[in-house]
Amino acid sequence: MASIKDGVPGSASWNKVRRQQDWIGRGVVLSPKIISALEETVEHRVRPRTTTEIEEDPVLTVEMLRSNHLPSESDISCLNAIVAAKAEIIEHLDHDIFRLQIKMNHLMRDVNILQDKRNLQQDKLNFCKHILSPIRRLPPEILVRIFNYVTIKDSHSPHRMISSPFCLAHVCASWRHAIIGCSSFWDSLEMKIPSCRTPSGVFTSRLKSWFGRTNTSRPLSLALLIQGRPEDSEIIEEISQAISSYSHRFSELKINFLLGLKGALDSFLSLPPGGLTGLKAVTLRGAEAPPEKIDEIIPVTVFGGAPLLQHVSLLCISSFMLSDPSRLVLPWGQLTNLEITGEIMVKAFTQVLSQCPNLRHARFLGVSIQDPSGPHGIANTQASYTFTMLETLAIHLMGHETISDSVTITDIVSKIHLPVIQSLKLAGDSINDTEFPFFVLIPTLTNAAAAHTLRYLSLCFIDVEMEELIHLMTLCTELEVFKLFIFGISPIDFLNCLLAPPTVAGEVPQLACLSTFVLVFSPEDVPDTVDFASLGDVFCRLIGAWMGDTARRRPLEKIGLYLGAHNMSVNMRDVYLMLQEIRSRVDRHLEDLVDDAVRPVFASRVISLYTDLLDIFGF
Repeated sequence: MASIKDGVPGSASWNKVRRQQDWIGRGVVLSPKIISALEETVEHRVRPRTTTEIEEDPVLTVEMLRSNHLPSESDISCLNAIVAAKAEIIEHLDHDIFRLQIKMNHLMRDVNILQDKRNLQQDKLNFCKHILSPIRRLPPEILVRIFNYVTIKDSHSPHRMISSPFCLAHVCASWRHAIIGCSSFWDSLEMKIPSCRTPSGVFTSRLKSWFGRTNTSRPLSLALLIQGRPEDSEIIEEISQAISSYSHRFSELKINFLLGLKGALDSFLSLPPGGLTGLKAVTLRGAEAPPEKIDEIIPVTVFGGAPLLQHVSLLCISSFMLSDPSRLVLPWGQLTNLEITGEIMVKAFTQVLSQCPNLRHARFLGVSIQDPSGPHGIANTQASYTFTMLETLAIHLMGHETISDSVTITDIVSKIHLPVIQSLKLAGDSINDTEFPFFVLIPTLTNAAAAHTLRYLSLCFIDVEMEELIHLMTLCTELEVFKLFIFGISPIDFLNCLLAPPTVAGEVPQLACLSTFVLVFSPEDVPDTVDFASLGDVFCRLIGAWMGDTARRRPLEKIGLYLGAHNMSVNMRDVYLMLQEIRSRVDRHLEDLVDDAVRPVFASRVISLYTDLLDIFGF
């Protein structure tokens, strides 16, 4: 900037610089006209730019809309002018909207182009990261071990993630080579047989293509779901021949006859014994009604000569097939694991017991004692059923036992001897008021060998005196899990008996190894509110005594107090309130005893369904 010293005083340049210096530091004073013009300019630039300004129409009033009178001539002419003006404004606005829409379309096209370019670059980035990923350096042996965890062969397993190795083989070439090159992924197959017509050769080619990838020395596992009896008899024969061609390699067979359609595999099941030389486990599932004529029975003989068969599961198989050994031929004498569910008549139950002396694990869920003198009843039994290797046993009774001269379920149970039993689950039928005759097992369980081996005891709706049960508890020094539901015995009295101190100073406390304790009681055994409060107090004292006893060998991990109201006519609202009070009292007691790190898990609720009751007791 020029200085005033540079010019000659009085000259034009000197005067210009002098005026500039005079303005410096002064506030600018504008005239009202200039200020108004600037405000209009700013407002015009800020407002949305439209072709025509929209102004208020003084002639349009609410009264004109609310009135049914015709407008005057002047109003009509004014309204016509407004209509014409509005139409012109709308036309200009449409033009502006269309112009902006064109700009938006161009912008969106540019955005899409840029997005496509970004996606392309992202794909290249992912490709480079994939090449550099550590998993590509894993050898096929490690990949195979990982894949084994996601292709669990048990279809009912909660950890199963992939139903077929083909899903993994479709990921990439290296995974495909690892899957196809490992025969362990192809030695197990689940196949469905529909009832509709199927082209000839489908099942044979499917078995060959699947099992053809396995090592010829590896055992095979096959699970069949028979969804219906195929309409074509040739297909039935093809299925049986396809299965028979691999029979010498099968180590496990699972056959599910949906709706009891056993006829779809009659030609295979009726094969003579001796073909399944490597079979170790078999599962048959499906309800099969007894035939109208005995001559129509097609016996199942194919499993009879399996020298390695030890695990058998018969799920919902008709008791008619079990009551006669010639109808379902199995190597009963060599079985170590046996599971039978569904309605098992007493005759079939005793028939199985007499043929399986080498059992280690047995489950009989649904032994029906309804009318034992009927066609499936029995007239006599053998002297005893001694199982020298039986470690786990579960028996659930069904139905209502009628008075008869035939042998009753009590007679049968009294002849069972369990010298090495470790887990015992027994349940009656509380719906039909049928108690399991547990009292007849007390003598065999109170001997020194059985009492010291028993680890798990689950008793649901049993018939036993409290003194006998308490005596058994004092002998079972290694008992770890104890679940109990007795109808007709006061839970308060029972808990008080468990509170009794050792009779000899320094003796190992009662139930010193117990880690899980579950008690289910009936509302009828706790008739009033006072008893409910007492039950909560006694339960708290018992848990406190167990947790405070330093001589115990194992800490308490789970405790449960349930109210069985599935077959009772009680006021459920009062029951819920009283049980909630007990739960709150126990929770407060546990908080006062220990911290969260060592506090046992406590569960308490009302059981309104019979299936929930059986689930709690492990059935």
